[in-house]
Amino acid sequence: GVIREYRVPPGKTLQRTIEGHLKALIGFLVECRPLSNSMGNAINSLKSDILRIAPDTPDDDARDELVAGIESFIREKIHLAVHSIADLGWRKIRDGDVIATYGFSSTIEATLLRAKTCGRVFRVIVLDSRPDFAGKALLRSLAANGLECSYALLSGAAYALKEATKVFIGADSFFLNGAMRGHIGSALVASVAASLSVPVVAFCEMYKFCDKVELDAIVNNELGSPDLLARPLGSSGSSPLANWRDVPKLRLLNLTYDVVPIEYVSMVITDVGMIPPTSVPVVIREYHKSLNDDV
Repeated sequence: GVIREYRVPPGKTLQRTIEGHLKALIGFLVECRPLSNSMGNAINSLKSDILRIAPDTPDDDARDELVAGIESFIREKIHLAVHSIADLGWRKIRDGDVIATYGFSSTIEATLLRAKTCGRVFRVIVLDSRPDFAGKALLRSLAANGLECSYALLSGAAYALKEATKVFIGADSFFLNGAMRGHIGSALVASVAASLSVPVVAFCEMYKFCDKVELDAIVNNELGSPDLLARPLGSSGSSPLANWRDVPKLRLLNLTYDVVPIEYVSMVITDVGMIPPTSVPVVIREYHKSLNDDV
């Protein structure tokens, strides 16, 4: 809608002016929440589409090209990527496997359901944590489709993972040093799995790969609302942290992301294939090179 409704100033071309118009809108998004790596890659893809527009292209045709580029990115890099990863991922599941996963990932959900459809017989352990309990959505979806599931909180990960044969984790990003950013708690799950010699398989679409280096989850992270940590559990209606703002020098830290070191990840499944985490820098380099070659 933004691109369709944009009107070029008199004497100007759309290619020269629309990026400045979009920059103000992107700035508003950044003020609302930190820009994720996937959002940054999507914005860079749009900027590349703008640079490919010929200066003499009529404004209406230029708008159509940009909208088509956005729709193509959503279709190929997001929706079709999930199907491609699921098609690769379900083949890593064997009859009798116990697959442990953490939180909610639409890619892992699609993979597990594909394996069920293809006749694999396996069990799933869903690990979850406060404050959003995202794993409950995955649990409901898998159970509704006839998969045998167990549910455990993150505090019981060391016990639950003893019977797991593989751990599937959804990634928010992969970095140039092979480190993975995932939902808070992912590093704990991966480290426990590594200590038990259980392979950890990460699932990540290519548009989430980032040509930056991340060493820890402190320097660059997103803060959630501290009040979410103070919400009452169950039906008791009360929380020991309900009046935390009245306690001097008490602060609640609700981090959104974790960083998983490269040594904890056994394999990365992407829409371009299955790779070891040590190959992530090569894939990132080739991916960004292909984007630059298209400009």
